[in-house]
Amino acid sequence: KSHCHGSCHMMKEMKKEDRNIAMWLGFSLGFARKDKRRRTKILLQQYFESLRSSWLETLTDRGIKFTINCPSDLKMRAFEIDFDSIFLNLLVNSIEAFKASKEQVQRKVHVECFNKDNQVVIIYTDTGPGIPSHLVRPEVIFEPMYTTKRDSVGQEVGTGLGMWIIKVIADEYQANLKLLTNASQA
Repeated sequence: KSHCHGSCHMMKEMKKEDRNIAMWLGFSLGFARKDKRRRTKILLQQYFESLRSSWLETLTDRGIKFTINCPSDLKMRAFEIDFDSIFLNLLVNSIEAFKASKEQVQRKVHVECFNKDNQVVIIYTDTGPGIPSHLVRPEVIFEPMYTTKRDSVGQEVGTGLGMWIIKVIADEYQANLKLLTNASQA
């Protein structure tokens, strides 16, 4: 039986990896969908509900609660592929930060949307460790090739492109991108 225990554990791990690969493959193939490459009106509540639904198993496995507070009729004209690029990068960063963090906190991701002075405001927050305090200029995370991700021996493991991609897309939309140390700064 102990032999089965080890191989059963290995099978569970392989299934988890298969699911992760399938999710990334689905995401990558989603980029090719023509409807994602057309500018449309995106209902924000619906978009974030769909994002949460797609990642629910991964989030649940990692003990992460994903909450959304957006008016059901709030919409924005955009390319869905751009939203995917922004919010999948943020979500993956949150998941990885929770995994790397030594702190025992309730793992939460929260998205809030509202209209302020005829502008759509989207606030993405998590309860992770946040931007490293040693960064004198936190905006450095938006520079290409800059990464804070390290492996167990301190070697860089991130691509340094995720936050840069977010910045490039925000600039294309002439969006005002702000780093917040807590959501009350919005």
